[in-house]
Amino acid sequence: MKLLAAALVVAALLLIAPIVTYLMISSSTTGLPLQGGDGTAQSTSGGATAPGTALVHNEYNRVLVIENLPSIPKIQLQENDVICEIGNGLADRMQHDGWVETLIQSRSFDKKLVFRNLAFTGDTVAVRPRQEGFMPPEDYLKLCKADVIFAYFGYNESFAGEKGLAKFKSELGAMIDKYRGIQFNGKSAPRIVLFSPIAHEDLKSPNLPNGAAGNVNLALYTGAIQQVAAEKQVSFVDLFSTSHALYTQARTPLTLNGVHLLPEGNRKIGEIIASAVT
Repeated sequence: MKLLAAALVVAALLLIAPIVTYLMISSSTTGLPLQGGDGTAQSTSGGATAPGTALVHNEYNRVLVIENLPSIPKIQLQENDVICEIGNGLADRMQHDGWVETLIQSRSFDKKLVFRNLAFTGDTVAVRPRQEGFMPPEDYLKLCKADVIFAYFGYNESFAGEKGLAKFKSELGAMIDKYRGIQFNGKSAPRIVLFSPIAHEDLKSPNLPNGAAGNVNLALYTGAIQQVAAEKQVSFVDLFSTSHALYTQARTPLTLNGVHLLPEGNRKIGEIIASAVT
């Protein structure tokens, strides 16, 4: 089983080498990667990696390095913006605690921002199942008069593994093109921010997966989202490497089961999001 898993990791390397680099490191000679006191990932030789990267050691004795692509614009929130959040359970469950909206509002109190959470657990870019009677997703964005769209996708799609990457990138790019062609607010195209999935937290429980295999796929899809953002010139926020860094520093778990954030986890992720968009 471990040999098969290792083979899958190597295959993933060959597929997206420009985005995600796998470093074959022997822990017996170099040790595990360390987190610096400022949250910057440290290499096994003691040197800091570039800002915005994460070193993730998994059970296959590999290290994933998520590299930033250049020329990705940062979102500029404007006065009276209506921000609509779409996507999967990460965004949906943010309604439980409200930290993202609270932190952004507290840092932009003079802009009179409006938030509308339209996310549903289980949503993907291409498939958003609803009961009978629901309008198409685009109609809700029109109803809310969206100026800005925060899009949280990639986690549900990541279960397709490397075989689903091309399809996911194509669907994500098509969504951006489609939404740019619609003036939801009646006057201009929406400004879009793509958020990566968070990493899987290893709770070291015999009743839960450690997330090592899942994090390989999540790293692949984070790289894919980052690449689409660069190609389409929309904003991108890496929650994968930043959440992994948070897990290594946290004294208590930040997730309920490795993937769903607890209140403190929502607060910390909220701080990352607020810092990225304000």
